[in-house]
Amino acid sequence: GWWMSSRATVRGKFVLDAPGPYTLRLVASPQQAGPDPVRMSISLDGARLGVVEVTGASGEPFAIELEHRLDEGTHVLAVSFVNDYYRPEDPDPSQRDRNVMVESLELEGPHESAFPSRAQRRLIDRFGPLRGPATLRSFVQELADRAFRRPVEPGFVDQLLDLGPPGDPPWLRVRDAVTALLVHPRFLFRIEPQGPTDQAGRPLDDWEIATRLSYFLWSTMPDDSLRLAAASGELSTPTGLARAVDRMLADERIRALGDHFASQWLQIRTLPELRPAESLFPGVGPTLLSAMHEETRRFFSEMIAEDLPITTLLDADWTWLNPELAEHYGIPGIDSGGFRKVALEGDEQSTGILRHASILLATSNPTRTSPVKRGKWVLEALLDDAPPPPPPGIPNLPEESHLAEGASLRKVLEQHRADPNCAACHLRMDALGFSLEGFDAVGRSRTVEANGMPIDDRGELPDGTVVAGAPGLRDQLLRGDSLRRFRRTLLKNLLVYALGREVDHRDDPQLVELASRLGDRATLRRMVVEITRSRSFLHRSGT
Repeated sequence: GWWMSSRATVRGKFVLDAPGPYTLRLVASPQQAGPDPVRMSISLDGARLGVVEVTGASGEPFAIELEHRLDEGTHVLAVSFVNDYYRPEDPDPSQRDRNVMVESLELEGPHESAFPSRAQRRLIDRFGPLRGPATLRSFVQELADRAFRRPVEPGFVDQLLDLGPPGDPPWLRVRDAVTALLVHPRFLFRIEPQGPTDQAGRPLDDWEIATRLSYFLWSTMPDDSLRLAAASGELSTPTGLARAVDRMLADERIRALGDHFASQWLQIRTLPELRPAESLFPGVGPTLLSAMHEETRRFFSEMIAEDLPITTLLDADWTWLNPELAEHYGIPGIDSGGFRKVALEGDEQSTGILRHASILLATSNPTRTSPVKRGKWVLEALLDDAPPPPPPGIPNLPEESHLAEGASLRKVLEQHRADPNCAACHLRMDALGFSLEGFDAVGRSRTVEANGMPIDDRGELPDGTVVAGAPGLRDQLLRGDSLRRFRRTLLKNLLVYALGREVDHRDDPQLVELASRLGDRATLRRMVVEITRSRSFLHRSGT
C-alpha cells in the first residue's frame, strides 16, 4: 500500500482491451482524527470524478466504488488525500493526526460484452461480415472444427444451426452453437474411437496425432499450422511428423511442458497452496512460493531449449532466480530485475533440482523437514520405486517443537525403525531423506535444527552405502543401476503424460525400445522426439 501522512496522490495506469462500463474501486485504510472523516479526490485521465469520504474505522480497509464508461486504450486512475489534519496538542492521542493508507486501485470490467469480441473479429476477418446463411454456416463450421479438433460432419453443423428459432439474429444463433459445443463430450474429452475389430490397437489418423502432439507439448488444442498438417496428411509420414515436432519444440508454447509435466512429475503442483508455519518461516508467502515454482519451471524449460543431458537435472550448477528468491537462498548480487540464469558456487549447490526450494518445501511439514517424505519422493519420483503405504495404527512423528530436549529427529526415526513393521521401508527411505537435511523446511541451507542440534545429513542404505548430504545423494543417483532407473523413470512419466493414460505391461516393450534408442546420452528433448515417433504414441491402445 501507499501511506499518506499529508496531502499526496497515487496513480495507477491501466491498459484496457475493450470499451464499456467499468467499476473504479479504491480500497483505503483511514487513520481518523478531527471532526471530519478522511476525504479523497478521485480523478481519471486528469479529470476529477469527485471527492469521496473514507468513513471506515481507523485501521480497517474501506472500499469505495464508482461506475464509469471507458474507451479501450490506456487510462490513468489517481486518488489524492485532500484533508490532512494534524493537532499534536490534542489530549486524545487518537485525535492528533489524520492519515490514510491506499491499499489498492482497481478497474473491473467491462460489465457488458464488447461487440465485436476478439473471436468475432477473427471470424469476420476470415469470412467477412455475418450476412446470409452461407457466412453463418461457415462461422459455425469453423467453430465446430476447432472445438472438436477435426472436421465435423455436415449434418452436425445443421443440428447446431437449428438449435434456436430460424428467425433469431445471426449472432444469437452463433451463441447457441457455441454453447452446445462447449458442453459436448467431443469438446470436453479427447475421444479416440475404437473400431469394430480394434483388439490390438489401431494407427491414429492425422487429426488424432495432431491432438496428441498439441496437448503433449503445448497443453492446448492444435494451432492453424498443425491443423493444416493434419488436413494434408503430413503427420502420418515420418518427415511431416518430425517437421511438426521440431516446430513445436522451437515455439515459446513449449513452456507448457515445464508448467504442467514437470509440476506433476516432481509433485509440486500444490506448491502455491502450501503454507509453512508463519511463526517459524515469516515472509514465505504467495509471491515467494510462486517464485519457487517458477524457478523449477524455468529450469525444466532450459533443459529442453538447450538440449541438455538428463543428468543435468541432478548436477546442474546453475538455476533461475529473481531478487526475492535469491535473498531467500542467501545468494548475493541479485538486487533488481526479474528472473535470470545464475551460476551457483559450491558442491552442495551443484545438485540440480535436489536443492530447489519448490521440492524441498513440498516434501516437508509446515513446521519442520520430513526425511520420510523426502526419501519417499526420491524413491517415487526419481526411481519409480514407491514404498507401500504404512501399516494401520502407526502414529505420526512429532513436530519439531514437540521433540524432547536434546533429542533430534534422527533419534526419533531410529526408534520408529525399531518396529519391524516399519523397518523394511524406512531403512532405505530415511537414509535418502536424511541426505537432504542440510536444507530446512523452506529450502534454505542450514547447519543446525530448530532446537539447536547440529545437522547430520548422512544416511546409510541397507547395503552399507553412506549417502552424505545432497552431493552424496546426487552421486548415488548418477551411478550404475540408479542412473539407469532414473532415466527410465523420467521416460516412463513422460510417456504417461504424452498418452494421457497409465502405462501397463503392454507398454513395457516400447519403454525398453525407447530406452535402447536413447542410450546413455539421453536428453529431455530427445526423449520427447522419440516418444512422438513411438508406436504407443501413434496408435490407439487395444482392449
